[in-house]
Amino acid sequence: MDEAQSLRSFVRNVTDLDGLDYHLMKAARAELGVGGEEDQVARRASKLLLLALFAVGIDPRTELLQRERLTRLLRGDPLSDSEVQKSVEYILSQMVIQPKGVLAEGLALPTCIEHLQALKSSGQLPENAEFRRGVWSRRLRDSTGEGAPILADWREAADGIFCATPTPTMKTTLLEGSPSRHGPQDQDLLVFGAVEVKCYRGVSKRNLLAQLDRHLARMAGGLQLRDDRGKVVEREYAPDRLWYAVPEGDGLRVACALDIPFRVAKRKSGEFAIVWTDAMMHSLIRLAIGPRPSARPSFGARKRHEPFDAVLPYDQRELEEIGAAMAHYTLGAMADQPDVDLSGPEWSSNVEAALIASRGLSSRQIARREIILQRVR
Repeated sequence: MDEAQSLRSFVRNVTDLDGLDYHLMKAARAELGVGGEEDQVARRASKLLLLALFAVGIDPRTELLQRERLTRLLRGDPLSDSEVQKSVEYILSQMVIQPKGVLAEGLALPTCIEHLQALKSSGQLPENAEFRRGVWSRRLRDSTGEGAPILADWREAADGIFCATPTPTMKTTLLEGSPSRHGPQDQDLLVFGAVEVKCYRGVSKRNLLAQLDRHLARMAGGLQLRDDRGKVVEREYAPDRLWYAVPEGDGLRVACALDIPFRVAKRKSGEFAIVWTDAMMHSLIRLAIGPRPSARPSFGARKRHEPFDAVLPYDQRELEEIGAAMAHYTLGAMADQPDVDLSGPEWSSNVEAALIASRGLSSRQIARREIILQRVR
């Protein structure tokens, strides 16, 4: 069996939704570039699906209690009502939401690469510009009375950034009034903008832009580029090695992240709003990608404002189905382990009983429950 056939078989085992193997191949090909061989592209496409499955959780190191509870549920061991409820809520939230979010980020790769190439072709980004994932920065915890950020521990940040390393031929102009004594150096990183990928549509353009602004502002605490699973830090940049950059004439205008060209305002809702203190910052790239609309509007229907700059190849309902399928697939993989080791009908019956017994679920959890029930019956 070649790599492409192996991918198709893997996708069929996880979900029966048409075309997922094609879209995974398209994403892998965009990521690897034109030089990627077909087998290499297929292996990377399989890895993109595997990374989504890894995001389900139940890591034996960090989710030990939850993993043990789910193992007992799969075996049909006696569980209290509270334990059943916690297990079901975990299945219908974490085990669906996380993998479909990671999958959506992978499916957004072609759009991000196409956007990158278009900006390079139009001269808005330098030729060595890249799109990078695995971005981590420090969480925005609070702000001082003067609006300076108070940053805390490292967290996942934007779903991607457009960036480049400075070269000797680049012309850079410091932001007017910048306290920095010099411009970007060869070991620094220029950041031109950020990407946010959503797997649901219930979000406004205004909130998307606000979230992207927070991602950009968090660079004031530094930035890490990590591996696919976020475990290994491949490169780290201190704030004085990070630069916001926008095109200006035949060069770039830059501002050091350490100079903090913004202030933080706290809203009544508790969220933080970023107020940029220089007009340059409004020109940074902000790309929002989300599920495509579920259906075309009927003739004469009022046109809704599209919150996303670009859309994924699936709508919200289809992504929900894929997320539920990945949760179901993971439960089956757990049931194959020696500490459960039950046939499909046996563990499925135990999961079905738990799902039916659960109470007080949200409307979204109930919808996910129905999808999973169809698979276990």
